[in-house]
Parts: sequence; structure tokens; C-alpha cells
Amino acid sequence: MWKQVVDLARNSSHKQICKLFVSATFQPLVLESPPLRPTLTDILEQIFVTSSKKPFLMTLVARKFIPDDVSVTWKWGVTSSAFDLVEYFVRMLSFSSAPSKDSLLFYEMVKSFKRYNDDAMLLTSHNVAFVASLDEDKHFKFGNKLFNAMLQHDVAICKEKHRSLHNSMVHHRRYKIWSCLVILHKFVTSEESESIIELIIKQLSKEMQPSVRHLGEWLFALLLVRFPSHIALLRKELAKPISDKKRVLNAINSNLIVGLLYGKSKLTEETWIREKQYLLDLVNDVLPWCMNQQFSIRLHAQAILLEINNLFKKFDDLSSLEKTHPCIESCLRFADCSSGNVQKNWMKIKKSFIIFHLHPVVNLSLETLLVDVPRLCLMSPHMCFDVASLPHIFDQSRNKFPVETDKLYGLSSLRTDWLPSNLYRDDDRFRLSSPEQQQEGESNAQTKIELTSKNEGTKKIKSGLILIASLLEKTANLGGLTRTSEIFGASRIVVNNKSCVDDKTFQSLAVSAHKWIEIEQVRKNELGRYLLRMRNTGYTLVGVEQTKNSISLDQYKFAPRTCLLLGNEREGIPNDLLHILHDCVEIPQNGLIRSLNVHVSGAISVWEFTKQNNLNRK
Repeated sequence: MWKQVVDLARNSSHKQICKLFVSATFQPLVLESPPLRPTLTDILEQIFVTSSKKPFLMTLVARKFIPDDVSVTWKWGVTSSAFDLVEYFVRMLSFSSAPSKDSLLFYEMVKSFKRYNDDAMLLTSHNVAFVASLDEDKHFKFGNKLFNAMLQHDVAICKEKHRSLHNSMVHHRRYKIWSCLVILHKFVTSEESESIIELIIKQLSKEMQPSVRHLGEWLFALLLVRFPSHIALLRKELAKPISDKKRVLNAINSNLIVGLLYGKSKLTEETWIREKQYLLDLVNDVLPWCMNQQFSIRLHAQAILLEINNLFKKFDDLSSLEKTHPCIESCLRFADCSSGNVQKNWMKIKKSFIIFHLHPVVNLSLETLLVDVPRLCLMSPHMCFDVASLPHIFDQSRNKFPVETDKLYGLSSLRTDWLPSNLYRDDDRFRLSSPEQQQEGESNAQTKIELTSKNEGTKKIKSGLILIASLLEKTANLGGLTRTSEIFGASRIVVNNKSCVDDKTFQSLAVSAHKWIEIEQVRKNELGRYLLRMRNTGYTLVGVEQTKNSISLDQYKFAPRTCLLLGNEREGIPNDLLHILHDCVEIPQNGLIRSLNVHVSGAISVWEFTKQNNLNRK
């Protein structure tokens, strides 16, 4: 039956057909039937594969598989069926698909209305609502198994893909996993708490995007609040020396942040006198890291000390801190008096929401998980919900997890310029610096040319240079040379096979240069005739090759109309073509290795032509 559904993929009624199929397949009677379990799991596997390109299908399955109201419709959820299929719950809850170009345009178009209702966001809201409605009394065993299964799923993802790009599918999947783990943290038992904390520590020692890492730190702190006897595990991590081969440096920063978050969770006006000793002990753990040779660690340690100093000020007890640790003042003064990049990064980290604003208990809500953290970590629009829509999406009467944060402690007013990088987000657009930096007119900052209405109609000056790369075989070299040729205004680039522009490696190196420069196809066996034809039309033929009569590039004078021929990566320019050329140039070298990569050689030669013929025309 599923095969027939797939065969009808091009049918105009395909969505309706899928809806009928899902309704018929995922009925409670089917889900509860052990004999049908192999068939069911096989269909689910195929649906997961298909949903990567058609997320609406996963939305249909999730709505049938995961009920809207756990207390009313999830009758089969208390049976063994839910436990047997927990793996598929995990995969549905963490499902993420790459948004299409049309979807991204849609997000851009409707962002001002704050109404995102596509399949991806509907699926996320449905799944989160399900997890948030699990009751500790009625669904504890299932919630516990789901928590452990999701944590193990994250471990499996890390083994499969050690690193993930920002806003990639893997990044979004991991963010959804850790969001669910934060919601489900109350389903952890005391017997397994130590092993789970150790596993979280292990996961934090791996590469993570900032948004995922901060959720891991938050979860770690929440488990310490529930099981304070395991604080020794954190202190053990803080006392470990750095090992570059075994330990990610960000893991040390995470442990420092967890220590601070746990301390914040214990503090109130009533408990300050009793609990302030923890912060004083934490200072002893943090201070050694302030002298670490790694800049990032040193910066985070100083920021932790600054927040501890702020807490003592808040409770009007700064004298206690100064009495036991008089060096803190000079340590913070040293950070404030820094200059250059150190000062810029210090100012950024002082705006970090996880260190200076997030309270692990007070901010524990769906608003923080679905709105604030994604926004502050510059995640894709379809991962950022609108705070005004939360009460309509999530019914507080059914949720066992807070929907909104007290406005007094919310993070909605925070800016996104806290990240220790040069990315800043303003109105969903990525810039190279913050508006404040642009207004200040910094004397030495990166600037890039942007295509705007002011310059998009401007035509770039095209030179008389034709770069001939038909002898090259590697698409990476062709992609890089295409980008170089377009940037320096070559009239066209000649390749052996024009289909190379469809290669992903070519596109990653060329970026979009192949859209703005003419690409001509000349086969290798036709190259001799092509060179003779260009010679007869007045072009000077120059080869980049080391020959007996080659001229040093810095001594050669390029003609305004030049065909520049590059040799093959291994064999260079064949002898039968060398006889057709007017001249050969070679790049002067001082090292022992006598050859450069052909992309590098081509780029240097193109730049030399541009310097001689084009710059004085601007």
C-alpha cells in the first residue's frame, strides 16, 4: 500500500492520499497489535526517509502517532506499545528537514506578521506540546524511558557526525533533542542520576553549536538542583587539567557556566546567608582558569567572576567577597582595562545571556526554549516561535511545563550581539558588525561590498583577459579560478566541460561567480585549433609554465588582449601547445619546491594582468 502512495507522488491529490494512508495505518488497534509491529516499523522507516524532502508527511504521522491530548486520547500510551516504539517517538520529536528556497522566501515574506504555520513549525509545536503535557504521576515510566532514549539518540548523532554547521539539519535535530531533555528532566530517577550527569559531561566535551551547548549546560544545572550530592562531579571536572587531544576547550567554559547556574538557583533573600558559601567556594575553582593561556577560557572565567561579584552586590554583601578574595577586584579591573580584540570580546561576553541573565529555574519555560534561546543564538526563522503565539499554540491547562516566563525575568529585551564572533543579526539579516560599531566608524574593521539598489545596476569593467583552463581536471581548481576570474574582471574562462558548474565542489569554491562570468567550453582535443583562432584574431597567447625561454612574471608586460593558458595539474602544458604560444611566464620562487598549485599560479597571473591593465582604468 505504501508503494502505491509513493508512486502517486506527482498526483495533485498526493497530500490527501497521504493523509488517508496515515489515518488508516496508524490507528490505535494497529499500534497495539504485536503481529503488525514489523510492518509498522518498516513503513515508519520509509516515511522518515521520504519526510526529509516532504516534511508534511511527518506532520501527518506525528499527529496520528503522538496525540494532541495525552490524558484523553493516548489510551495505548500506557501499554507496552509506547515503550516498544519509543525509538520512533525520539525520531519524531527530533525530526528536522532542510527548508526549501520557497520556504525561506515564505519566512522572509511573513516575518512581519509573526505567523509561521508551515509543516516544520506545526510539527515542532505539536511535538513539544506532547512532551510538555506528560504527567510525572501518570507517565513517569514512559517519560523516563523517553529521556534516556533521546539522550542516547544525541550520542548516536555525535558518533555519526562529529561536527555540524550552524543552522544545519543536524544542528536543528540536536537543539530539539536537548529542548525535550530540559522539559523531561524531572523524569530522571535518583538511581540513574549520576550516570546521566556523567553522560551529559561527556557530551559537553564534544563539539556543539552554542544554542545546543547552552541547553546542555542548563540541563546539567537543573539535575544538580534536583540531585545536589553530585556537585562533586562538577568540581572534579573543574579541577581537571587541559588535554588538547581529549578535551574540547568549550567544555571547560561549560563547566564554569554550570557552576554559576547552580549557584544562582539556590539564592533567595532567605537563603543568601546559608548558600553564599557555595559562591565563595566556586571563586576558588574559577580563579585558576583566569590565568589560563587559552583566551576563551580566561575570558569566560573572568565573566563568571564578574557575575559572582554582581550577585554579592545584589544581596548587599560585597564586603564578604572582598574579604575572602581581594584579588577579584584587580582581576576584573585588568579585564576592563584591556584593549584591542581582548576588549571587544570582553564587552561582548558581558552581554552573554547564559551567564548574566538566565536563571535556571525562573526562566524554565517554553518561551525560553522556543523563542528566546533560538533568537539569541541566531537560529533559522522556522526555529524561532513568536512569543505572542505561544498561548494559542500551547494550552497551559494541559501542559505540566510552564509556557511563558514572568515578564520581569524574561529575555525578550536582550540583543543578539553577545556572540563572540563578528556575526550580528538585525531584522533577520546577517551583518559583519553591529550597528553600534558601524556608527562609531571603527578604523580597522571588515567591510564587504553588498549588492543593494544603489550598486546592483553598476557594470563591472571587463578586461581583455581570457583564462584558458581546459587542461585542468580537478573541479576544485576550476571553481576557485572561476571565482578569481570574476573578481578581477576577466572577460571569460574556458573549460574542458561546461557541466563542471553543476558539481557541488565547484559551486562551493566558485560561490556564485559562475553566474556572473561567461564560461566557454573547449575540449582538450580542440584546444590547439582554438588557440590558433584566437591568435589570428589578435590575442597574445601566454602560457604559465616553466620552460627554457620562460620570462619571470614580475618582468613580463601583458598585452591588453591576452589569452592565459594554464597547464594540467600533473603534466603542465603539452609541447604541441607550447609551440603555438607567443610567450611563457613563470612565477619567481625562493623555496625548494619547484611548483605551485595551478589555482594559485593562475590567481597570481590573473592579478598581475589586472594590476598592469585594469587598475588604472577605474
